[in-house]
Amino acid sequence: MKNKPFDGELLPQEITVCIMQIPQTIRTTEHLLDTPSPNVSSALQVIVQLREQLMKFHHVGLWLLEAKKMHEALQNLANGMHPIQDEFAKAWVKGMFDYRKYNLMAVRTKWTESEYFTHRILTVAQQLRVIEKSPLILDSENKYVSGPEWARRIVVMSGKIRDLFHRIDRGERSGEIILELAECINQMDSQVRQLMGFADERIRRESETLGSTLEQMVGRVARVD
Repeated sequence: MKNKPFDGELLPQEITVCIMQIPQTIRTTEHLLDTPSPNVSSALQVIVQLREQLMKFHHVGLWLLEAKKMHEALQNLANGMHPIQDEFAKAWVKGMFDYRKYNLMAVRTKWTESEYFTHRILTVAQQLRVIEKSPLILDSENKYVSGPEWARRIVVMSGKIRDLFHRIDRGERSGEIILELAECINQMDSQVRQLMGFADERIRRESETLGSTLEQMVGRVARVD
């Protein structure tokens, strides 16, 4: 994808700096208090600074929570679409799509069930503040206005699938229309699975970064005199 999904930062530079400053803040506090005449006033000021540093670290928790919600929504939609793909496989005969073997009733039922998970993904996308640089924004008719490119593709594709079902309801049941519906659902399924791949890789990479940074911080804390 041109714009990679989930391009927010788990550990922006300012947070990394804060994490690395925590051991020194602890050391300073101990030195201020561990004297014959403890400088309580100065120590309290440093403790306030430590609290501010820890509060900034809250960003990491938000990133992990958003990533968890998005991954769960993608997984649920992928699972919901799997039975629809089974219907496509049944209609694929000798290297060609046979629309007469495509069980529209079953596909419609399973797509209706999957739409709940599509809505869930878009709801999560509208609430993103950390893992994406900007959340999804829709207009009053649930049309895409701005936000992540991957969310726009899901909005457009799910809208196209609904339109095709409406056309079929009006009696347009040609092989061409049914094939277009099957191909759109295939594209939607591919997009979701590609997003899951990005999410898995990003979560893995950022978790390694977080683990490494925390390990450095713990090492510095252990060396505090």
